[in-house]
Amino acid sequence: MAAADEFYNKWKGDDAVTEHIQPTSPGLTDSSNGSRSTMNVMKAAYMEDTVRFKFESTAGCLQLYEEVAKRFKLQIGEFQLKYLDDEVEWVMLVKDLDLQVCLEILDFVGGRTVKFLVRDVPCVIGSSGSSNCYLTGSS
Repeated sequence: MAAADEFYNKWKGDDAVTEHIQPTSPGLTDSSNGSRSTMNVMKAAYMEDTVRFKFESTAGCLQLYEEVAKRFKLQIGEFQLKYLDDEVEWVMLVKDLDLQVCLEILDFVGGRTVKFLVRDVPCVIGSSGSSNCYLTGSS
């Protein structure tokens, strides 16, 4: 819990926390291709780095992990994502349903930005040389 408090306090003065809590219009609409799809702003922090990007609300958890992996030059399975919820707690994002709940909370509070914490996953190497690492799935 101390790590969550540390990250919350780090971002507390950041305008993105204000964006997450204050009522606003949820998401952005992209109508450039004729269809109306909702884009959400995602903000992810890994170690000392932070990235911000738009993410299609209809995309799944695996696509989000892929985008974060690409931006931080990580491999899927080396990290896990946690999002900051409406009760200012870090909640693990493991499958599509978790992402759906995350976006529903964002809509409910009227926020514009979802904040993510990117955590390295410790990899345990067994005596046979095989590893037992956390792997994500899309559902």
